[in-house]
Amino acid sequence: EIFVSPNKEIKENCILDVIAIESLERFRIYQDTALFILMKAFHQIMPENIKLVVEHSVGDGVFCEIFGGHQATEEDAERLEKAMWHIIEESLPIIKEKLEVNDVIPIFERFHRKFVIKNLKHQFDKPNCIYKCGDYYDHFLNPIAENSSVIRSFDLVYHAPGVILRFPKIG
Repeated sequence: EIFVSPNKEIKENCILDVIAIESLERFRIYQDTALFILMKAFHQIMPENIKLVVEHSVGDGVFCEIFGGHQATEEDAERLEKAMWHIIEESLPIIKEKLEVNDVIPIFERFHRKFVIKNLKHQFDKPNCIYKCGDYYDHFLNPIAENSSVIRSFDLVYHAPGVILRFPKIG
């Protein structure tokens, strides 16, 4: 299973799954990649004890709440958005790794990601897909893009006690 970007040269025989540009599957990959970049940016700029949790869909986006004794501010949202654009502009590779639970848990323990560990323990019988970008790791059930530069449009809106990550419309 390979997620090939349009800029990657294929040098051997293979089977490609083509995802139509207007498809729901492509939109989900776009959303999850944008969420991955949001979480990476949050990890870079906020103290370790402050957490960002994706709570629920709202309109054309998702609401993410900030926990850990920190009162979210409009300035936090602005810093996060700036950090996200920096990650996107750097065109960073996002590397997919399939690991067994016993290999994955220490990674997320290091980042104090208790909720991820709890969810992973329910999938003990199969390899887990984790994604790495620089020193940041995260777990997604569905595929995400292989490079941060695929994200071209989003909006990050302050909404106490967190932020709303808004996505472009498909179609």
